[in-house]
Amino acid sequence: MTRQSTIERAARLTGKGPAMLGRFQVDGDPVDFTVGEEDLDRDATFWRTVLAGYGVGPGSRIVVVGSVPDSPWLEPPRMAATALGGSYSNVDAWSWDARRLDMYCRRLPVSVVLGLGPETVQALASLTDVQERLGPVPTLLARPDALNPLRGEGVTNAGVLVPLGPALAVTLPDGSGIAYDESEWLVEAADGELVVSTRGPRHTRFDRQRTGVAGAVVVADGGARLVLGS
Repeated sequence: MTRQSTIERAARLTGKGPAMLGRFQVDGDPVDFTVGEEDLDRDATFWRTVLAGYGVGPGSRIVVVGSVPDSPWLEPPRMAATALGGSYSNVDAWSWDARRLDMYCRRLPVSVVLGLGPETVQALASLTDVQERLGPVPTLLARPDALNPLRGEGVTNAGVLVPLGPALAVTLPDGSGIAYDESEWLVEAADGELVVSTRGPRHTRFDRQRTGVAGAVVVADGGARLVLGS
Protein backbone atom coordinates (compact mmCIF):
# COMPACT_ATOMS: atom_id res chain seq x y z
CA MET A 1 0.00 0.00 0.00
CA THR A 2 1.45 3.36 -1.04
CA ARG A 3 0.73 6.82 0.31
CA GLN A 4 -1.30 7.62 -2.81
CA SER A 5 -3.38 4.45 -2.59
CA THR A 6 -4.00 5.11 1.11
CA ILE A 7 -5.31 8.61 0.32
CA GLU A 8 -7.51 7.27 -2.48
CA ARG A 9 -8.95 4.57 -0.25
CA ALA A 10 -9.58 7.03 2.58
CA ALA A 11 -11.50 9.27 0.17
CA ARG A 12 -13.92 6.40 -0.52
CA LEU A 13 -14.79 5.85 3.14
CA THR A 14 -18.38 6.60 4.08
CA GLY A 15 -19.09 8.49 7.27
CA LYS A 16 -16.64 10.19 9.55
CA GLY A 17 -14.28 8.12 11.61
CA PRO A 18 -12.83 9.04 14.98
CA ALA A 19 -10.35 11.89 15.22
CA MET A 20 -8.66 10.58 18.35
CA LEU A 21 -8.53 7.58 20.65
CA GLY A 22 -8.61 8.25 24.37
CA ARG A 23 -7.98 6.12 27.43
CA PHE A 24 -8.54 6.78 31.10
CA GLN A 25 -8.23 4.45 34.05
CA VAL A 26 -10.50 3.79 37.00
CA ASP A 27 -8.96 1.74 39.81
CA GLY A 28 -6.34 0.52 37.36
CA ASP A 29 -8.84 -0.66 34.75
CA PRO A 30 -8.47 1.06 31.35
CA VAL A 31 -11.47 2.49 29.51
CA ASP A 32 -10.95 3.25 25.82
CA PHE A 33 -13.11 5.66 23.82
CA THR A 34 -13.12 7.53 20.54
CA VAL A 35 -13.51 11.26 19.93
CA GLY A 36 -14.90 12.59 16.65
CA GLU A 37 -14.12 15.83 14.84
CA GLU A 38 -17.56 17.15 15.73
CA ASP A 39 -16.92 16.33 19.40
CA LEU A 40 -13.73 18.39 19.32
CA ASP A 41 -15.51 21.30 17.64
CA ARG A 42 -18.24 21.40 20.28
CA ASP A 43 -15.74 21.04 23.11
CA ALA A 44 -13.72 23.92 21.65
CA THR A 45 -16.85 26.10 21.67
CA PHE A 46 -17.19 25.56 25.42
CA TRP A 47 -13.51 26.34 25.91
CA ARG A 48 -13.71 29.54 23.89
CA THR A 49 -16.15 30.86 26.47
CA VAL A 50 -13.94 29.75 29.36
CA LEU A 51 -10.71 31.16 27.96
CA ALA A 52 -12.36 34.39 26.82
CA GLY A 53 -13.56 34.83 30.39
CA TYR A 54 -9.95 34.55 31.50
CA GLY A 55 -9.03 37.36 29.12
CA VAL A 56 -7.57 35.27 26.31
CA GLY A 57 -7.62 37.13 23.01
CA PRO A 58 -5.34 38.32 20.20
CA GLY A 59 -1.74 38.16 21.34
CA SER A 60 -2.38 35.96 24.37
CA ARG A 61 0.10 33.18 25.00
CA ILE A 62 -1.09 29.87 26.44
CA VAL A 63 1.17 27.10 27.72
CA VAL A 64 -0.45 23.65 27.72
CA VAL A 65 1.18 21.03 29.94
CA GLY A 66 0.39 17.47 28.91
CA SER A 67 1.41 14.54 26.77
CA VAL A 68 0.16 13.04 23.53
CA PRO A 69 -2.28 10.68 25.32
CA ASP A 70 -3.92 13.78 26.85
CA SER A 71 -4.89 15.12 23.41
CA PRO A 72 -8.61 14.17 23.57
CA TRP A 73 -8.90 16.48 26.58
CA LEU A 74 -6.36 19.19 25.72
CA GLU A 75 -6.93 19.66 22.00
CA PRO A 76 -10.19 21.66 22.51
CA PRO A 77 -8.46 24.32 24.70
CA ARG A 78 -5.72 24.57 22.07
CA MET A 79 -8.32 25.00 19.32
CA ALA A 80 -10.14 27.60 21.42
CA ALA A 81 -6.97 29.60 22.08
CA THR A 82 -6.27 29.73 18.36
CA ALA A 83 -9.85 30.73 17.55
CA LEU A 84 -9.60 33.62 20.04
CA GLY A 85 -6.46 34.92 18.35
CA GLY A 86 -4.00 33.61 20.89
CA SER A 87 -1.12 31.21 20.44
CA TYR A 88 -0.19 28.13 22.41
CA SER A 89 2.95 26.19 23.19
CA ASN A 90 3.22 22.69 24.59
CA VAL A 91 5.23 21.42 27.55
CA ASP A 92 5.48 17.69 28.14
CA ALA A 93 4.05 16.58 31.47
CA TRP A 94 7.18 14.68 32.45
CA SER A 95 9.74 16.25 34.77
CA TRP A 96 12.46 16.53 32.13
CA ASP A 97 10.47 19.18 30.26
CA ALA A 98 10.01 21.55 33.21
CA ARG A 99 12.88 23.60 31.80
CA ARG A 100 10.68 24.49 28.84
CA LEU A 101 7.94 25.80 31.16
CA ASP A 102 10.56 27.79 33.05
CA MET A 103 11.85 29.26 29.79
CA TYR A 104 8.40 30.27 28.49
CA CYS A 105 7.38 31.94 31.75
CA ARG A 106 10.75 33.69 32.06
CA ARG A 107 10.96 35.03 28.51
CA LEU A 108 7.35 35.60 27.51
CA PRO A 109 4.26 37.26 29.00
CA VAL A 110 2.32 34.01 29.46
CA SER A 111 -1.42 34.51 29.95
CA VAL A 112 -2.48 30.98 30.96
CA VAL A 113 -0.71 27.81 32.09
CA LEU A 114 -3.13 24.92 31.67
CA GLY A 115 -2.76 21.30 32.79
CA LEU A 116 0.06 21.71 35.30
CA GLY A 117 0.72 18.48 37.20
CA PRO A 118 2.65 17.65 40.37
CA GLU A 119 5.67 16.18 38.60
CA THR A 120 6.21 19.39 36.65
CA VAL A 121 5.81 21.49 39.79
CA GLN A 122 8.39 19.42 41.66
CA ALA A 123 10.84 19.54 38.75
CA LEU A 124 10.32 23.29 38.35
CA ALA A 125 11.10 23.75 42.05
CA SER A 126 14.49 22.15 41.47
CA LEU A 127 15.25 24.75 38.80
CA THR A 128 13.87 28.03 40.11
CA ASP A 129 11.64 29.78 42.62
CA VAL A 130 8.20 28.49 41.61
CA GLN A 131 6.30 31.42 43.08
CA GLU A 132 8.58 33.87 41.33
CA ARG A 133 8.15 32.05 38.03
CA LEU A 134 4.43 31.24 38.09
CA GLY A 135 3.18 34.06 40.33
CA PRO A 136 3.07 36.62 37.49
CA VAL A 137 0.98 34.29 35.27
CA PRO A 138 -2.60 35.63 35.48
CA THR A 139 -4.30 32.23 35.12
CA LEU A 140 -3.08 28.86 36.37
CA LEU A 141 -5.33 25.85 35.77
CA ALA A 142 -3.66 22.86 37.43
CA ARG A 143 -4.54 19.23 37.97
CA PRO A 144 -6.07 18.71 41.42
CA ASP A 145 -3.06 16.71 42.64
CA ALA A 146 -0.80 19.66 41.80
CA LEU A 147 -2.55 22.09 44.15
CA ASN A 148 -0.76 21.01 47.34
CA PRO A 149 2.70 21.05 45.71
CA LEU A 150 1.93 24.52 44.35
CA ARG A 151 0.79 25.79 47.76
CA GLY A 152 3.95 24.36 49.26
CA GLU A 153 5.89 26.60 46.86
CA GLY A 154 3.82 29.66 47.75
CA VAL A 155 1.45 29.60 44.75
CA THR A 156 -2.10 29.91 46.05
CA ASN A 157 -4.03 31.34 43.11
CA ALA A 158 -4.41 28.22 40.94
CA GLY A 159 -7.73 26.95 39.66
CA VAL A 160 -8.24 23.35 38.65
CA LEU A 161 -8.48 21.32 35.47
CA VAL A 162 -10.24 18.05 36.33
CA PRO A 163 -10.30 15.02 34.02
CA LEU A 164 -13.62 13.26 34.64
CA GLY A 165 -13.26 10.04 32.70
CA PRO A 166 -13.92 11.17 29.12
CA ALA A 167 -15.00 14.67 30.19
CA LEU A 168 -13.12 17.69 31.52
CA ALA A 169 -14.12 20.19 34.19
CA VAL A 170 -12.52 23.53 34.98
CA THR A 171 -12.65 26.37 37.47
CA LEU A 172 -14.71 29.13 35.86
CA PRO A 173 -13.30 32.64 35.50
CA ASP A 174 -16.24 34.24 37.32
CA GLY A 175 -15.29 32.48 40.54
CA SER A 176 -18.52 30.48 40.71
CA GLY A 177 -16.77 27.12 41.01
CA ILE A 178 -15.81 24.10 38.93
CA ALA A 179 -18.01 23.44 35.91
CA TYR A 180 -18.22 21.32 32.80
CA ASP A 181 -20.05 21.50 29.48
CA GLU A 182 -23.59 20.56 30.48
CA SER A 183 -24.72 20.35 26.86
CA GLU A 184 -22.31 17.43 26.38
CA TRP A 185 -22.21 15.72 29.77
CA LEU A 186 -24.27 14.89 32.82
CA VAL A 187 -22.22 14.50 35.99
CA GLU A 188 -23.78 12.90 39.06
CA ALA A 189 -22.52 11.61 42.39
CA ALA A 190 -22.85 7.93 43.27
CA ASP A 191 -21.63 6.88 46.73
CA GLY A 192 -19.32 9.88 46.85
CA GLU A 193 -17.82 9.28 43.39
CA LEU A 194 -18.52 11.39 40.30
CA VAL A 195 -20.03 9.46 37.39
CA VAL A 196 -20.42 10.76 33.83
CA SER A 197 -23.06 10.22 31.14
CA THR A 198 -23.14 11.62 27.62
CA ARG A 199 -25.76 14.15 26.63
CA GLY A 200 -24.39 15.36 23.32
CA PRO A 201 -24.06 13.16 20.22
CA ARG A 202 -20.60 11.91 21.17
CA HIS A 203 -18.68 9.44 19.04
CA THR A 204 -18.61 7.12 22.08
CA ARG A 205 -21.53 7.04 24.49
CA PHE A 206 -21.28 6.66 28.27
CA ASP A 207 -23.94 5.91 30.89
CA ARG A 208 -23.00 6.72 34.48
CA GLN A 209 -19.38 5.89 33.80
CA ARG A 210 -17.25 5.78 36.92
CA THR A 211 -14.43 8.34 37.01
CA GLY A 212 -12.55 7.48 40.19
CA VAL A 213 -12.92 11.14 41.24
CA ALA A 214 -14.45 11.76 44.67
CA GLY A 215 -16.89 14.62 44.86
CA ALA A 216 -20.40 15.99 44.81
CA VAL A 217 -22.55 18.03 42.44
CA VAL A 218 -24.29 21.23 43.53
CA VAL A 219 -26.89 22.77 41.24
CA ALA A 220 -27.51 26.51 41.52
CA ASP A 221 -28.86 29.27 39.28
CA GLY A 222 -25.60 29.33 37.31
CA GLY A 223 -25.73 25.61 36.59
CA ALA A 224 -24.06 22.52 37.99
CA ARG A 225 -20.87 22.98 40.02
CA LEU A 226 -18.54 20.28 41.30
CA VAL A 227 -17.19 20.00 44.81
CA LEU A 228 -14.15 17.75 44.84
CA GLY A 229 -13.63 15.31 47.68
CA SER A 230 -10.42 14.01 49.17
